[in-house]
Parts: sequence; C-alpha cells; structure tokens
Amino acid sequence: MLADLSEKEQKELILQGGRGGKGNSHFATSTRQAPRFAQDGEKGIELEVILELKLLADVGLIGFPNVRKINIFICCNVCNT
Repeated sequence: MLADLSEKEQKELILQGGRGGKGNSHFATSTRQAPRFAQDGEKGIELEVILELKLLADVGLIGFPNVRKINIFICCNVCNT
C-alpha cells in the first residue's frame, strides 16, 4: 500500500513528474507570432498502480428525477428520531 487517503482534500505524492518543456508561446516573436514548433519536456517516472475505492456510498437511490426520492429520506429520518 502506497497511501491511504481517508481525510477530505488529502493529497499524496506517489511519483515525481517530469520537467515541462517550452511551448510555442516561448518561441513567439514580433515577426513569428504563432510558431508551429515547441520543445518537449523531460520524461517522468512511470509506475503502474491499482487504485481501490474503499467506500462509495452508504445508500444509493436511482430513478427518474421527478419521482420524489426525497420522501424516502424524510421518512427514514423521522423514523430514526
């Protein structure tokens, strides 16, 4: 296991990316306003990983948008209190 992202907005750096190249805007001049070439960047490190989703949702309801699915949530909340 490389990382466990269990908190909201948590980030984890697994591999360092490559260095970016120079785009065509770097080579633009007053006479060559839209150059058709660019400089490639350096390659980054590649690694094949398997991502596992631990928890998708407690409950999922599907149906048409206008079938009043909210009534099920209201009834469940009233019954629990």
